[in-house]
Amino acid sequence: MYLERGDFVINPPWYWHDHGSDGDGPAIWMDGLDIPIDNYLDAPFFDFDSSEAQEVTAALDESVMKYGIGQLRPAWEAPCKQYSPIFSYKWKTTEQALNNLAKVDASPFDDVALEYTNPHTGRPVMDTITAWIQMLRPGIHTKAHRR
Repeated sequence: MYLERGDFVINPPWYWHDHGSDGDGPAIWMDGLDIPIDNYLDAPFFDFDSSEAQEVTAALDESVMKYGIGQLRPAWEAPCKQYSPIFSYKWKTTEQALNNLAKVDASPFDDVALEYTNPHTGRPVMDTITAWIQMLRPGIHTKAHRR
């Protein structure tokens, strides 16, 4: 899959992948990993491949093309419950969702906030991690969360 600025990407457990950039300019990649728990459990490992890059065997952005609408899935496939079948949540769609929500509703605590979800279950993108995106609009004053 090709990533664009602002895309949110998940990599389910045991899915081989690599990172690269076809561009001439600098690229920034930010990972949010569960390394502390892996280290605590003494479980981290890496397996290196001798290839310069992983061979592309699927259609470009296949998961977005199959599941990107969110409310629909191929009728012959069973729901994926452990992780989202969408591996790349595109920024263009996310930004549109944030702007649409801002027109009709907002939280007094977080202003406009959305959770990336598994479209098959409505739950977090993975059983082990969740992810949110938040838009704080100019001039909006939010309230503190109270426990």
